[in-house]
Amino acid sequence: MAVSLLLAQSGEFALIIFAMAFEGSLLDKELFQQLLLVVILSMLATPPLASLAYRLAVSSKGRAKEVVDTGDHSSPRELVIIGFGRVGRQVGEILESREVAYVAVDIDAQIVKQERNLGRSVFYGDARRPDVLRSLGVGEAGLVIVTVDDFIAAEQVVSSLSRTFPDLDILARGHNLENCQSLRAQGAGLVVSENIEASIALAQAALMKVQQGDEENEKVIEQFRSDYYAATEAGLHQEVTRL
Repeated sequence: MAVSLLLAQSGEFALIIFAMAFEGSLLDKELFQQLLLVVILSMLATPPLASLAYRLAVSSKGRAKEVVDTGDHSSPRELVIIGFGRVGRQVGEILESREVAYVAVDIDAQIVKQERNLGRSVFYGDARRPDVLRSLGVGEAGLVIVTVDDFIAAEQVVSSLSRTFPDLDILARGHNLENCQSLRAQGAGLVVSENIEASIALAQAALMKVQQGDEENEKVIEQFRSDYYAATEAGLHQEVTRL
């Protein structure tokens, strides 16, 4: 049923076919106009149909989630992970250990199939598209974590999220300083640099082995981390000023 709803609408290609048929005198004007109206209306109906399809898919697996209103509207109703490769899966496993419910999306069909077979709520889709974001329930979410490995795609995802849902809290995975600055400029509220955190962990382990004074080591590490992410914020302010 969910797949049928997603396939129900016509698309732009239908407009081209009907236009060619009309120009070739295969359709009269009245029928051509009626067909155009049907195509356009079906395309307009795509977002609500996609949302319904998502709810059907979740409920069919017995994983529909009920939201209890406790009066505290500061907590997210849903947490969404975009990108369920190595990093996204690890984030999901940590959330599962604390019984935090989430929905994930990935553009790799093999990953989606593998994770769904394990019982996880992972769906196939291109998160750069607003209609896919809406079908995932991002509009109802309080928090989205972007762990996409491809930086250009991650930037496009963050940009689409911030434009479509301006009040959304976005956490993103970056690689280096330049990547982190760009993701912050696109609208991510917090960016964690994969490279710098790995470097810090290695340096911290090395200092523990070769240098006495754990407290001083911690100060050096925290100062380095603080300076790095301060540079990320500085890059964001420079970008805003330039614009």
